[in-house]
Amino acid sequence: MCWYSAARTLIGEGKSPAEAVDAYAISQPHIQDQHYKPRVEILVKRATVLERYEKKSRNGPCGLGTG
Repeated sequence: MCWYSAARTLIGEGKSPAEAVDAYAISQPHIQDQHYKPRVEILVKRATVLERYEKKSRNGPCGLGTG
């Protein structure tokens, strides 16, 4: 997940997220300077949402703009 965040930051700065996307694709280890510990992404076929939380952001959902 750290690479997802890195890509989002790069996009927000108007830069290409290609390096972060490639690092994610090859499962490169997390960035220790930026994150206390690795963040884990769990992919499942089905899930039941028990609770939903949305952080209010000036930049829209996930900080990616309002578009």
